Amino acid sequence: MDEHACDWSAVRYEGRLRTGRTRPLLLDVERRQDGATSRMRCVTKARGCPEVEEFTLCHEYLGCRLARLFGLSAPRAEFVWISPELLEANRQELDRDGGQVRPGVAVGVEHQSNLLPFPIPAELHESERTDAARVFAFDLLVQNADRRARNPNCGRSGGRIIPYDFESAFGFRFALSAPEAWRVSALGFAREHLFFAELKGAQVEWDAVLAPFRAVSWAAVREACGTLPEACAGIGAQVLAHLQVVEHNWSKFETEVQIALEIAT
Repeated sequence: MDEHACDWSAVRYEGRLRTGRTRPLLLDVERRQDGATSRMRCVTKARGCPEVEEFTLCHEYLGCRLARLFGLSAPRAEFVWISPELLEANRQELDRDGGQVRPGVAVGVEHQSNLLPFPIPAELHESERTDAARVFAFDLLVQNADRRARNPNCGRSGGRIIPYDFESAFGFRFALSAPEAWRVSALGFAREHLFFAELKGAQVEWDAVLAPFRAVSWAAVREACGTLPEACAGIGAQVLAHLQVVEHNWSKFETEVQIALEIAT
């Protein structure tokens, strides 16, 4: 992936997060378009951060985009160009903070300054149950097995549940043998999900939970899967093929999400 894949460029290094496996960077980024300049602060995963590869960057970006399309309160994600000049200008701070960050294309997720972490084990307020069930359903849809009690990957902000970290989504890409895309009750990780224990046996308004899923623009889904850089186009095609199978078996998928809470023990 090269600079042409990015609308946004990193302009200021603000430090490095101490938590999380990938030790992401906190960067101020900007985009210049049609004579206007837009800015935001991003939690940014870059090559050279622990466990970050080209495909995990694509997973992160596409997972965030799809989550927002399906009605989750996920943060905005953008491809960000990190120049050699920026890294060199901040070499002392980067060396102090550890890691060998490399220039190139990274993925920045808009920083949530007021995000509150979930307690472990997760405890839901009744008003959060719909949000939590929607996150659960989406993680089954994209086969994201990483949102667990020991690794919550979400927080609270403004009365909403904010999910993040989607680099481990799309597990079907690596499965030697996988169930049909819609048969999510067969996914063994469901019982380990962060919200499984709180949702199992609870009164869940599934019509409200799945309403944004039913209303999703499949044209927008196809567009999102097609926005990955050329080097990662195969990932977008695999994800779209998976989602299209679910689209064509939608009623089965809705039933399977509920069955996953009933049979997983």
